[in-house]
Amino acid sequence: MDNKPDVKELFHDKIRAVFTEEELWEIYRDSCLAAFDVYVIFNHRYFFEITADYADQVEIYCLDLTEGYHTDSELIDRGEFLRRLRAHPAREIKFFEVT
Repeated sequence: MDNKPDVKELFHDKIRAVFTEEELWEIYRDSCLAAFDVYVIFNHRYFFEITADYADQVEIYCLDLTEGYHTDSELIDRGEFLRRLRAHPAREIKFFEVT
């Protein structure tokens, strides 16, 4: 039996239209920062930003951390995002609140 929570309602309509329910679960599980229309994920090689608030369509930005933070992020498609996301384990993230 699958005990995953239903996370569809946590995503903007544009994001839900691009990803399957299983893929939304992966994004939710691996995100270190999330808002209704923006999700941020770090894994051991890449920094990803999935956003539905800047353009008419979902944009997925990726920064290769092995090339350093001084490089520009690239706009990638869904398939490339999933390939890179799954190729490297998620980073362990510690959460804290700044007031």
